[in-house]
This record gives sequence, structure tokens and C-alpha cells, in this order.
Amino acid sequence: MNICQLKLVSEIPPSVNHYLAYRTIMKNGKPMAMSYKTPEAIRYQKNFIKYVIQQVKEQNWPLKPNNTQHFYVDCVFYF
Repeated sequence: MNICQLKLVSEIPPSVNHYLAYRTIMKNGKPMAMSYKTPEAIRYQKNFIKYVIQQVKEQNWPLKPNNTQHFYVDCVFYF
């Protein structure tokens, strides 16, 4: 079996405490906490998506992405 590997190096992502933020909204007259992604998390995601697409092209990985395709990846982290 031929295993195709895509090697990526990510910048340090936002910490858990900086990834989501919360605000209070009123629903049916009752206060409710709602979570949302912080601008820092959104910026990281957009930059990482661009980086992955660039690396797929540079590493000649056979990939034709579309909106309905999902990829499951085993991650190995080296420190």
C-alpha cells in the first residue's frame, strides 16, 4: 500500500482561552450565553487554510478539494 503524507508546520494556534469568547443574549425573555470564535481564531483558521492549499500544491499531493469532501488526518506533533 502506498501512503501519501502531507507534511505541515503550523504556527502556534490561539490558546483555548483565546479561541472562543462569550456574550449574553436574550432568548424568550431569558438571558442565555452564546459562544463565538474570536477574531484571532478566525484569522488563524483563514491563514492555515491558505497555507494547507499552498502546501498541497508545492508537495504535489493528489487532491481535488470540493465543498462536500471531508478529510480525516492522524496528527503527529514533534516538539
